[in-house]
Amino acid sequence: MIGKILQYYLICLCITSISMVTLFVEFFGNISPYITPKKIGMFIIVAFSSLIFLFTSKWTRIKTTVTWNICLIICVFIFIEYFIIYGISFQLIFPLICMMLFFLWTFWVEIIEFNLVAIILICFACILSLQGLCQYWGILSSLDYNYPITGSFDNPAGFSSALSCLFPLCLFYYKDNHRRLKYASWIVSSLIVFVIILSESRAGILAVSITFLIYYLITIRSSRKTKIILVSVSCVLLILLYLWKKDSADGRLLIWMCALDMFMDKPIIGHGINVFQAKYMLYQGEYFKIHPDSSFALLADNVNHPFNECVLILIEHGLVGLAIVVLIIFLFIRTYLQKPDKINLVILLSLLALAIFSFFSYPFRYPFSWFILFMNITYLCRSRKREIRKNDNRLILFVKKLMVTFILFVVLFYSSMMWKMEIAWSKISQKILVEPNDELLSEYGKMHSWLGQNGLFLYNYAAELHQAKKYSQSIYILTQCVEYYNDMYVQLLFADCYYHNKDYQRAEFHYKLASDMCPSRYVPIYQLVKLYKDIGRNDEALALAKQILEKDIKVESSTVYAIKYEMKKIINGQPR
Repeated sequence: MIGKILQYYLICLCITSISMVTLFVEFFGNISPYITPKKIGMFIIVAFSSLIFLFTSKWTRIKTTVTWNICLIICVFIFIEYFIIYGISFQLIFPLICMMLFFLWTFWVEIIEFNLVAIILICFACILSLQGLCQYWGILSSLDYNYPITGSFDNPAGFSSALSCLFPLCLFYYKDNHRRLKYASWIVSSLIVFVIILSESRAGILAVSITFLIYYLITIRSSRKTKIILVSVSCVLLILLYLWKKDSADGRLLIWMCALDMFMDKPIIGHGINVFQAKYMLYQGEYFKIHPDSSFALLADNVNHPFNECVLILIEHGLVGLAIVVLIIFLFIRTYLQKPDKINLVILLSLLALAIFSFFSYPFRYPFSWFILFMNITYLCRSRKREIRKNDNRLILFVKKLMVTFILFVVLFYSSMMWKMEIAWSKISQKILVEPNDELLSEYGKMHSWLGQNGLFLYNYAAELHQAKKYSQSIYILTQCVEYYNDMYVQLLFADCYYHNKDYQRAEFHYKLASDMCPSRYVPIYQLVKLYKDIGRNDEALALAKQILEKDIKVESSTVYAIKYEMKKIINGQPR
């Protein structure tokens, strides 16, 4: 009896710890201070939770469902895909931890009641909302000065996606017999909606609006006229959200158009995992090369996510991947229809909120979204029967414990190395700006063996080599970088290296590609003008100078006005 109580409290502790870490932890010593600490914290807690559960539990046989089995197969497939592409490296930890978390939730849901998990998560939703309010009122500082509210995330997307997924859990207590729980859920849900509106997250506003609308239509009896009015109001809200930040919405239309071209090249099985950052900007550059006068030109910018998880699935895994996702959604709905109780309704609404947010943003960039996703899936697929038996085969049990212990140490080792490497990278990148030297560059070389599959690290390393005038070495690192990460800045760095190596033909190619990727930017064309002037192609330089003077300004800055002033001098025949 004491063992069961202890196990119960340990599970509550694990759930609380993962929620707290994935929602609030940040560390400014990291290159990614808002994401990496959350991931590493989740890695460590999940690894220890797996070990604790294995050593404190009897051997349990769970009666699984078809949906659960399909989700498990997908987890295994993604893990294998990561292993094939990256081998044993930092990148392999995340899918491994996701599989472990999926298994943990599968056992946890058979032990701990949903209402207790909901209360824990609602409390964190309340704390997160209050943190957002304090940022809006200036009591706490926002982590991005462009947005009033970010929580402990890099922008409002992570903050509002977490609250959007947690909002339906408050609906679980809307009609509860306990008045305190009912009133508390009303207060917290109202606070969530209010803070999401203040955060200016359109995806969050849409997610909570639609989930509440569906909850209302299912649970509250109302006339047909009332339902039509509510649906009409939702349609108007969608239009208003589009008009609220029209340029941003149109910019996403551009991304989806270019992503469609990317999808059409490999429509069946896709381009492979994590290829968007490496290939997308090439397609955007090709689009503007074909359509130089496009109305989208002023909206184009560097892009590392399509702002739509379904589009990302289409690009990475093609129609096969999308078909699997559609099948899982169908199975979720069928599971609810087979047992339309209050728990399943709330779980389905939480998944719906996550899905709606996924159509307009990137919630799965943040570990909390994976945590809440696996929680919802396992509660929805929970078995009605559970067989518990004592495992008499001690050898098999010993092997299982040994494997989990080994995985724990692997996770701890790679997590600590990831933490160490990012902190070292952050420190060296700051030192080298003040006092660049070969010793610091050699430190980059040492980190390359660990971070050689991180596109941002490779770009930073190449930039430092360029700064040290080691142009050939910089080009070599950039050729590795474009396998994982490619944008306008990478192409500009390529071009500058070739320019200093006096390979003007390749420099011209990369300057033009950088300009095609982001037509609204002035620097690529400005660099082309300098190149043409230096190699004696004065007519082309003059034509581009005139083009720069006629360009619309997307964001006003001193750099833009300095470039325009210099172009005027070139046109007037004055020396630079």
